[in-house]
Amino acid sequence: MSGKRRGLGLCGGDTMNLGRRLGLLCVLALCWWPSLGSAGTIVVGGKNFTESYILGEMYAQLIEAHTHHTVVRNFGMGGTQICFEALRTGAIDLYPEYTGTIQEVILKHPEQPAFETMQQELSNRYALTMGPPLGFNNTYALALPAALSKKLGLAAISQLRRHPTLRFGLSHEFLQRNDGWPALARAYRLAPASIRGMEHGLTYVAIADGRIDITDAYSTDGKLMTFDLTLLQDDQHFFPEYQAVPLIREEVLAKFPELRQVLSSMAHRIDNRLMQRLNARADVKQQAFADIVHGFLRQEGLLDTTQDLRDGRGRQLTTLLLEHLQLTGIALAASLVAGLPLGILVARRRRLATPLLACVGLFQTIPSLAFLAITAEYAFLLLERLVVPHALRTVTTDQRE
Repeated sequence: MSGKRRGLGLCGGDTMNLGRRLGLLCVLALCWWPSLGSAGTIVVGGKNFTESYILGEMYAQLIEAHTHHTVVRNFGMGGTQICFEALRTGAIDLYPEYTGTIQEVILKHPEQPAFETMQQELSNRYALTMGPPLGFNNTYALALPAALSKKLGLAAISQLRRHPTLRFGLSHEFLQRNDGWPALARAYRLAPASIRGMEHGLTYVAIADGRIDITDAYSTDGKLMTFDLTLLQDDQHFFPEYQAVPLIREEVLAKFPELRQVLSSMAHRIDNRLMQRLNARADVKQQAFADIVHGFLRQEGLLDTTQDLRDGRGRQLTTLLLEHLQLTGIALAASLVAGLPLGILVARRRRLATPLLACVGLFQTIPSLAFLAITAEYAFLLLERLVVPHALRTVTTDQRE
């Protein structure tokens, strides 16, 4: 009996020593967590249109290929305000953006300042930085059939003054924007005889059917190639530049400095024509974003020719497995620290058994509720990845904003 009582008598000095040892074990586990496998997690965001999916996937695959970090893809988030707030608050680490959108929507400048000026202001106001431009300019443009352009000798917007009988079919948004048709017509002194407002998704078909001659377009739209359209040169530089750049938190670059080289590897690699082809593979040929990007990066020599898409997923699975083991170890150590003293206390004071067991039962429901929430979230994400990208390929609003 005395031995058993001594065993229960751990509530004294022996219990304190045991608690200290278990507490030390928890501290060691917490220290071990970040050091296990030197990899971090980087969240790449993106807007809800084709080009943003492609660019976000480029950054994700490059990070996976050239670092040991796990990449979480959070594409299709919405417009600029949603993505910018997510970046500013740390919900994502980077996303593809455009200099014109940064000027108008984020920094709210009436005119586009120099790249270095925007860079400095982003740093001072938001602790953000732009990576090197990718090389293409997804700005507004006026488009017409290539055959008609050749027939009339039309190459620039200013030359439209000589052809007032051409029929314009412009998107409703472009007709209403302050930087759209009203200001463009004034700047170039254009007064066409026929202008009609249309849904942007119908303008290409209307040109192909011969119902209109000219429409507004984004300069990297994949359908320009499909319908064999020519873009008129903006010879008065009316439209602001929408150079594609990665927008990233400075804190992330300080923590993972190797990302600078990864982002720089894409500098000036994509011109307007190439971006049109990549967009067309998604919008017209309905190819998967990951496959489009993987093929492009391998062709550019940015991925090992023996590297497979499954490499990144396998590395991500390994990282997640290690994180699971780490969390399990920490949870076990914490349960020992809390459970052993409480067990000894209940053994000595039986009246506490019922309320303590009730509390334990309540806590046991938390993992089940968390699992239900995670399952619902993954179901939603699966639906979003399979259905939403294809639906959003027909979006007619200004996709960059």
